[in-house]
Amino acid sequence: MRKDEVGSGYPEMSRWTLSQRTGGRLALAIYTVIAVAMLVWPFSYELFKSQLVGLILLLPIALRTKLSFSIARSMVSWSWGVYLVLFFGVALHLLLGENNSELPLFMVYVVKVPIVYCAVNLTYQTLLSSGWSRGQAQCWLWAAVVVPLIVTLCQLLFPSFHNWSIDVLGGFRVSDVIARHAEGHPFRFFGLNGFLFASHAVAYGFCALALCIVRGQLASPIIRAGLFLVEMSCLLMALLAGRSALPLVALYVLYSLWVAKQGRVRFLLVVFYIMFFALAVLILQKSDDGRKYLYWLAEPVLTSIEKGRLASHSVDETLDSYAGISRSEKEKGCQSTIKQIVGCGVYFRSNAEYAKVGLVASDSGYVRFIYAVGYLGLGTFIAFLIMILCQVVVGRDWLKKLKENLFCVFFLIYGFVFLFKSEWMYQNYFVFYYFLLVVLRKEVVPDYGSNVRESVLASS
Repeated sequence: MRKDEVGSGYPEMSRWTLSQRTGGRLALAIYTVIAVAMLVWPFSYELFKSQLVGLILLLPIALRTKLSFSIARSMVSWSWGVYLVLFFGVALHLLLGENNSELPLFMVYVVKVPIVYCAVNLTYQTLLSSGWSRGQAQCWLWAAVVVPLIVTLCQLLFPSFHNWSIDVLGGFRVSDVIARHAEGHPFRFFGLNGFLFASHAVAYGFCALALCIVRGQLASPIIRAGLFLVEMSCLLMALLAGRSALPLVALYVLYSLWVAKQGRVRFLLVVFYIMFFALAVLILQKSDDGRKYLYWLAEPVLTSIEKGRLASHSVDETLDSYAGISRSEKEKGCQSTIKQIVGCGVYFRSNAEYAKVGLVASDSGYVRFIYAVGYLGLGTFIAFLIMILCQVVVGRDWLKKLKENLFCVFFLIYGFVFLFKSEWMYQNYFVFYYFLLVVLRKEVVPDYGSNVRESVLASS
């Protein structure tokens, strides 16, 4: 082999050609991360809407017709046929002229699911076609969480930047949110939209767990160390955002100890976790805000001990909203069997709007789904997600890829549970990463990357 030949699967390729290709792959990956971050972690400043910007950035990728046609064929299945029932259900309420100005927003949520599905496939397959391995491509897409982490870090370090980000916020009425959560703790008023909701806690927790799984597939120790720092940052943000991430943090710790290959590594991880959390508690206890945060974080445990059952203030509020559904349906005229099945065509972003029309106010996704499209629409959406997961997981090398399969199933189950508390399952984060997990189990374009490598060899 000549000196200018590199033994990396590309024979007869000069170092200069290989470096050009590596630079192009890296540029494409960074471009993809920015676009995905805009789409998956949505925010808006005045007229700037990140979701639209993210989709526009992905348009050049969508123009790859070979990928687009393959993705379109993958959507011809029973699961997507079932999903059309939900689409027509919402469209029927709109055609009937239901007196609800925000119902079209619910239609946007319904329409964006197939759009995000296509975006997942396009970005993932494009990364594969550029030469990244499956583990590397997955790592890049999960690493899109770095963008909101950097913004939050800037908010923590530069108070003026934090104040500016809140002043120009356009994604929601931030002043109302701050007033309603004044009894919480001050560390939640950060992030791309100026406030860390409970759904952010779950999102950061799953990102940490997913990156931990992907990290084991990478060879470079420097990259693995960098990802570990990102995972720790995700766990910290998850704990600041909401107590809903506590089970995920515990699962992350247990999983990281399980996959550690040496007893010495496990011991060092245990010591690190103990020191990390102990140091955090000691630092927080030195301020009133810190002590308030620790009490807020421990509230579910303290409430459960007090009541002798699993409980918390937020869970009790959610249960109260479920207890009020039948009363609200009667007042609204939704007590008929037909209305319960197909819904009343009512959807609002604000809880106060539900109270104005005599419906129970709740952040629960299930409650809002029932009012909008009834039990039929809710059941259809759940069946759609389960059917897609079953198509690619059940019976396909279950034991061979046990970790990935268990993570897929746990991700979906956690989504079902968390939907009782929040509008979660049709948020960009859940839809994007749920479909990413599905795509990882089923290639949309079989061995498309080999075609690209063959063309590179031919040109060289």
